[in-house]
Amino acid sequence: MLVATPLVATNPGPELDQLDKVVGDLVHKLSELDAKGVNVTPVLVRLDEAIAAYERGDIESAERAVNEAISVLSELEATAGEVYRLVVLSKGLTIAGVASIPILVYQLLPRVYLHLWFKTRRRWLVRR
Repeated sequence: MLVATPLVATNPGPELDQLDKVVGDLVHKLSELDAKGVNVTPVLVRLDEAIAAYERGDIESAERAVNEAISVLSELEATAGEVYRLVVLSKGLTIAGVASIPILVYQLLPRVYLHLWFKTRRRWLVRR
């Protein structure tokens, strides 16, 4: 038993595999949230800290950063529906605004032109 303990401490294989799986799942969820228009930068910062800690060999710090990333991700998932609706609404309003420009020009340009034409020629005298 005493011989196995140092081996586990120097070769934390199952923990690293589990950490790798958790980070992979988080990245997959982040890509889904990013596609919905959610700002995922805070979670990416935490994951970057976790990977940097893992590369340094600080497993506890890496796990702590992953747990923070999971908590921030759960908060973002709670607001993802509202953010997605706002993104879709803003895109719809933008499309409607751009689509209405030709209609407004078609309707208003002749009226503005006639108004300016009459205004500039109001004092003209007509001869017979």
